[in-house]
Formats: sequence, C-alpha cells, structure tokens
Amino acid sequence: MSSSLSAYDVLALGELLVDLIGTYPEGTLRETPSFERRQGGSPANLVRTVALTGQRAALVACVGDDGLGTFLHDELGGVGVDTRFIRTAMKAPTTCVVLSRSTATSEFIAYRHADAQLREEQIPDGVLQSAGIVHTTAFALSREPARSVILSALRTADAAGGRCSIDVNYAPGIWPDRDEAATVLRDVVSRASYVKVSDDDLDRLFGTDGSSPDRVQQLHDWGADVVCLTRGPEGCRVSRDGGAEIKIVPAVPVDAVADATGAGDAFWGGFLSASIDGHDPFRAARLGSEVAAQKLQSVGPLTGIEPIDGWKTG
Repeated sequence: MSSSLSAYDVLALGELLVDLIGTYPEGTLRETPSFERRQGGSPANLVRTVALTGQRAALVACVGDDGLGTFLHDELGGVGVDTRFIRTAMKAPTTCVVLSRSTATSEFIAYRHADAQLREEQIPDGVLQSAGIVHTTAFALSREPARSVILSALRTADAAGGRCSIDVNYAPGIWPDRDEAATVLRDVVSRASYVKVSDDDLDRLFGTDGSSPDRVQQLHDWGADVVCLTRGPEGCRVSRDGGAEIKIVPAVPVDAVADATGAGDAFWGGFLSASIDGHDPFRAARLGSEVAAQKLQSVGPLTGIEPIDGWKTG
C-alpha cells in the first residue's frame, strides 16, 4: 500500500486472530485429533472479502509480538488489505480460536489475549470521517479497552455523516453479561445503517421468546436502517426503512459445502462492497450470497472471487 492515507471504502475495527480449524469433518472438538492454522476474526475476514472485490479496505486491530501476529499481517496484506492500523502488543500473545470443522455452526473455544488491546492512537485524524462504511462486531465490543475505542470511533464516523455497520455475533461465552451487551449493542445499532444478525444471535441476545421478525423489529426500533437476518441455506430476510419493506433473498445453491467457517463474513463483505457500489440492500444481499457460496466451497479464508453476473469485482 502507499504511505499516504486515502479514503477507505470499508474500515473495520475488531478482532484479528488465528483460527485453528479441526481437520475431522463434522467432528466435535473432543473428537478432533489435529487442526489447521488459518487467518480468522470476523472483521478481518470481512475486509479480506472487501479487498478481493476491488474495494479499498483497512483494519484496526491488535496482534501479539509473535510469529502468529506476523502470519496474520502477511495474510491480510497479501490480498490488498491496508494493515498499517494493526497494532502489535508487546505483552499479550496473538488471540487464537479453536474450532470444529462443520458445514453448519462450529463448536469453538476462544483464547483471547491481544485482540482487545486497541488504542485510540491507532486511528489517525480524518480516517474515520472519510471512510465509506465503518464496521465492527459484538465480539470486538465485548472487552475493554477495545470497546471504548470502537464506540468512540463509531460516534465520530456517525457525526461525520458516515455509514456504520455491525455484525451482532453475540455469544454468551464471549460476553457473559447479556444486559451489558444489550446496552452496548443498542447504542451501536442506533447509529447503524447496516446490521447483520442470525437466528442464533437473536436467541442468545434476546432469548427464545417471540418470533424472529419481532426480534428483528426490535433492532429497527433501536435505530437500525437495514437489517439482514441470515439463515444459512434458507437465505436471508432483508428489511429496511424501520422494517417497512421486507424481502426474502434465497441462498445461492452449493453442491458440496467444504467449510462454513467465515461464510457469514464473506456474505457481509460482499453485501457492504455491493452497497458501496450503489446497489440497494436487496440486490446487495443477493450479491453477498454469491460471494458466500464461493466461500462455502473452499476451506479457510477466501483467496479470490470469481466474476459475478451483474457486478464488477476484483
């Protein structure tokens, strides 16, 4: 990347970590004898996808001063993500997540260290104000000091008239205090142009009482403009204008799923990239589904995106 700062189409803030993915198909962690190392972290996967579509993408994150941190730098830089805002923590190792391999929802254990050690000084003046979309996740917001840094960044972007995005990937194992999580997420969603959430996320955040549409409406009531409720092979439910307009976008069929880890991030990266290109949320969801289908057919993070009809990528 050039040394000068430029306006980013998507600037993400949050976790950059190593995924250790089980090699045993559909096995539990207890049954898995070996693991493969992959670049992981939802915001990192997202900006990787955005960069592969040809958009300008950068990540604000933190890794340890170790070989795994160097590996992560190299992985993202190698696909065109601007890595200059990734901090190296001298006293915390790189965060790792151990996952089972699954075509659905993976079992996982997070060993968290450097990912939460964000600092205000990582983000130069003007970067947030000039970004097309500023994105984060519930995982990233679950711990300090990252939470305060990200909340301040989103407020700055919002005040400058920018668009904000969040993946409400809430998990009690990552953020045990659900009331605290709801308070923080409500603040973020109130500023969000785009919200991604799954049925599992809704169950974990709001409980299982009530229908999914009712709980999506709660996100709109908090202030979300567009909400994409992702449902894996069933596609996604996209609502906008406070929930006044709703469409079901079918998933793109896949003959054989190789690895579902990161498919949601690929979908959302495609969605945000298509939104930057001017597509409405329903068309953006369709294009995001095309990207997710390509991810489902490969193990590990995306390394390229094949041409998609009706959309110039790469």
